[in-house]
Order: sequence, then structure tokens, then C-alpha cells
Amino acid sequence: MDLNFNNLSTDSNGRLRFSGITSGIDTQGLVDSIIKSKRIVATQIEDKISVNETRVTAYNELKTLSANFAAQLDLLRNPSGYQANDIFESKVGFAESQSTSGAPSGHVPSAASAILGISMTNQADASSHVVEVVQTAKANQVRSDMFSSKTDSLSSLGFTTGSLEINGQTVNVGSNDSLLDLRDKINGSTDMNVSASIVSVSSTEHYLVLTSKDTGVDNAITFGTSTQAVHNSLGLTATGTDTAKTQIQEAKNAIIRVDNLGVDIERPSNAIDDVLEGITLDLYKAEANTEIAIDVEADLSSIKTTISDFVDSYNALKDFISDQNSQVVREEGGEEEYGVLYGDTTMRQISQKLSQVVSSSVPGLDDGFASLGQVGIDINSDYRLEIDNEEFDNNLLTNLKNIQKLFGLDVSVSDSRVSVASISQSTSYQVDSNGDPLPYYLSIAGTDADGKVISATMGETAGAGTAGSNNGSVTTSGNILTMTDSTGANGLKLIFTGDANLGPVEDIEVSFTRGIADSLFDFFNNVSQTSGAIDQARNDTIDQNSGLQESVDKIDARLALQRATLTNKFLAMEDAMFRLQTLQDQLEQQITAMNGGNK
Repeated sequence: MDLNFNNLSTDSNGRLRFSGITSGIDTQGLVDSIIKSKRIVATQIEDKISVNETRVTAYNELKTLSANFAAQLDLLRNPSGYQANDIFESKVGFAESQSTSGAPSGHVPSAASAILGISMTNQADASSHVVEVVQTAKANQVRSDMFSSKTDSLSSLGFTTGSLEINGQTVNVGSNDSLLDLRDKINGSTDMNVSASIVSVSSTEHYLVLTSKDTGVDNAITFGTSTQAVHNSLGLTATGTDTAKTQIQEAKNAIIRVDNLGVDIERPSNAIDDVLEGITLDLYKAEANTEIAIDVEADLSSIKTTISDFVDSYNALKDFISDQNSQVVREEGGEEEYGVLYGDTTMRQISQKLSQVVSSSVPGLDDGFASLGQVGIDINSDYRLEIDNEEFDNNLLTNLKNIQKLFGLDVSVSDSRVSVASISQSTSYQVDSNGDPLPYYLSIAGTDADGKVISATMGETAGAGTAGSNNGSVTTSGNILTMTDSTGANGLKLIFTGDANLGPVEDIEVSFTRGIADSLFDFFNNVSQTSGAIDQARNDTIDQNSGLQESVDKIDARLALQRATLTNKFLAMEDAMFRLQTLQDQLEQQITAMNGGNK
């Protein structure tokens, strides 16, 4: 009998099994074929799981692209009307040194960067200024008399010890303290605002140097009257006084002159941020007969870069959606098919919102600046955005405010006590027949003793505020006023900062326009955030896969039992056939013996 090694297999417990030893039938192959045919449903489910895994990857990519687009919208939307967060209000400054009008002939000014540095916030106005640095601020420095040793006790060197008061803070100097100990104690006093150091001229000549941590006259080092004996003995003050004996450097304020006003401006620090709004001047040195011309301009380069990034993020998201909706060959050798998110509800909503970027015309804006195409951001033949650099750059240079309105929120309020806190996705505005924004009219009943608004109303026409009496159009919480859905301004939140016990204020005009970025930001931010619509769709797919995998596991568990049953049945058949073959062999042997050895 031949042994078919092709039918050799190992079971799940590592035991060798042979199939078809007697029958010659590949029983193991038969079992595999039977199980495979019964597993078709499980294979189909696994194919579904594989597709879903691809969908999860696609959802992750869609979320990333949508979040990137939302981030670009956020940069361009001027959130809640706050200038500090508006890229269009970003400024850049240029500084150049020049001789003053009274400078002597031949005076050569140092470079501007050697005299002062400038930095600015969005609060800076586009403007020009001239700054002359007359004097830089200095920190006070005082030295002691000479010490012959840094390590010997002060008392052994003949100095008086005890309490020492500097800038109102007391340091206790013990009789065993050395100059090193005194230095460390002064530096350990955090409220003294003085740093102490030791300057060693030689091994037998040392000086204690006290330096104010802050510049300016008001930060000069002072010594207490009650401890005069100690600081007199140390040589920090003149004998019999509280006045510094040897000043290495006098405390000085910074002095600058701005725009030839004829007034000296003094500040204790060399970082001056309260003279020109939004601009910080960092003074490095004073130079007679030299002034610095400062020009502050809109940072057009940063604005252009931000808008270019907006275009790129739009195109990336648009390309992804187009690819998912296109029937193409996606695998080598495969057939044309749509993307795994084809027909997906969330992606369709994103696509619809994305189309508003190029199709929207923003009401209330000047002619020629109401859409992207009008300012030089066009849609090309591939339905992608493309910047016409020449046209757009010219508009950016000459019509920055209009481009700002095209993208962001622009608010105008007739009362300086009212400002915008936030605006919702549902907040809308109205325009007249000419497309000009129409104001809403806010009326306030007044404020209580704490300055909180009593009640308020918001209407679309003037004179209907009824002195701000509550009609349900505005809810109030302290100084926060929230418009309800009874007006088109639903969700708009305003802050009123009027005085306490204020009487009624009627018909404050609140006008605004909402540009492309402002109108679309909330949707793309919400859809791409954690637990947003994309996450929900992805998580539903993951949950579905978990259920599908459970079904596969159940089918495989059932088929494993069936496999074992079939295998045992075939083994039993093989055993029976082996017994029959053995019986046949025995009979043949007996018959042969009975025939005298002849078969």
C-alpha cells in the first residue's frame, strides 16, 4: 500500500494527521473544500470589513483636510470682530536712521538697528513716526569699600555686623559671616530687587557690588536709616548718611523724543510700549543728532501667504472629494470604481458648503469686491482655485479693507460702549435695495447699581425699542446681551460697558457684514472637530466592523466544529476501510493457503 504524503497535515494541537491512507482519497482536501464553500458568507463579510477599513482611512483624511481648511478660514475670518486676531490687521515695521534737522554737517548716523528695535501688535496703526533716543534707562550700581578676604568673617576684618536694610528688606549679617555669605544672603532675598556680586581685583582686594534688577530712577538702591552703622561700616554709604558712597552707575530713566513734539518723554525701562499704540520700542543706545524714521504698514506678505494657504487647503479638500466621486481604476488590473466615500452624506454636505466658496457673492460689499473671482481668485478648468497674482496683488495693495470684508466679519456700532462678544452660524444681516448693510437697532432700559443691564431689545427698525423693555428679542446676563431667534441677528452676543445706574439708551445701530471665511468657518470647524460629523461617521463604521467581525468569529467557531466533525467522520471511514482491507487480505491469504499456495 502506497502512503500519500501530500495528505499529511497538522491539527491545531500540533498532532500529525494522515488522510486517505487506505482509500487514497484526499479527505483533508475534501474537508477544506467543504468548509471553504460554507465560509463564503464569512468571506463576503470580511470583504465588507476590508472596505470599511478603507472607509475609516478615508474619513481620517477627510477630517484632516477639513480641519486644515477650517484653520485657514479661522485666520481670515476676524473672529468676533476682535482686531487682535485678524490677519488683515497684522503690521510690519521698517526703521531707518537719519540725521536730525540740527545735526552738524558731516554727521553720520549709526544704523537704526544699533539704536533701537521695534515690534508691534495688530493694534498698531499704519503710520509714520520719528523717534530720537536722548538717553537710555540705566540700573543703579553701588559698590562697597575694599575687603581683604572673601572667606574670613566680616567681624575679624573689622567690619560692623548686624541688620542691614536694602530697599526696605532686612538682611541679618552674623559675626561669623564672610563676604561670600553676605552676597548669598542678599541674593536670597527675592523681594529686595537687587543682585549682589563680588569683584576681585586681586587675592587681597575684593568689592561687593549691588545692582538694581530694574532700570529707572524709581528703582535706585536705598538703605535703611536704622541700619546705618552696618552699611556705613561696609562702605556702601557715606559715613553718617544713608546715601550711597560710591555709585558705579547712576539710576536713569530712558528719554525719547517722538515726532518732534518738543517734549521729552521719560520711562523707567528701555522697553517702551505705551507711547505709540501697538508699538514697542526697545532702546539700545542714545545718539545725539540722530533720529529713527519708523514706517508701519500692513503686513501684505503675511496676508498674501495666508490667502495662498487658504487656496491650497481648499484645493486639497476639493481634490479629495472629486477623487471619491470619480469612477476610475483604483487598483492595478482592477475595474473602474468610485471611491469608498462615494454617496456619503457627510462628504456631500462638505462638498455643498465648499461650493459656496466660489459661488457666493457677499451682500453689502462694494462693487467689484463681493466674490473671490472679482478680486483675482478664479476657478480654473479643473474646478480648482487659482490666484491671478497680478490682479490680486494690485487689489491687495490698493483695496485691502475690501478684501478683508470679503473674507471676514466687519462690524460697525454707533455706541463705543457696545462691542461684539461672539457671533453664531445662524446670525444673519440685512441689506437694502442697493446692497448696503442695514443696521439693527439695540435699545437698553438702563443699568443697575452694579452696572448690569436691566433689559434690552433688538429690532430691525428704529424707534421700536420701547426704551429697552424686555420683549423677548434679547436675553441679558450681566453685561452680556444675546439676540434670540426673534430677530435675524439670532445668536449675536454683545457686551455693554455703560456706567452704573444708567438711564435708557435708545436705538444703538449695529451693522455688520459676514465674509466668506466668517460664514463658513463654523460649519467646517464643527464637522472636523472631535465628535463632529466626520468622527461620528467614522466611528459608526468602526462599530459596524466590530459587529461584522463578531459575525465572522461566530461563523469560524461553528465551522471549526464542523471541520472537526467531518475530519473525524473521514477518519472513521478510513479506519473502517482499513479494517475491511485487512479482512480482505486475511481472506485472500486463507484462500491461497487452501489452494495450495495458488491464488
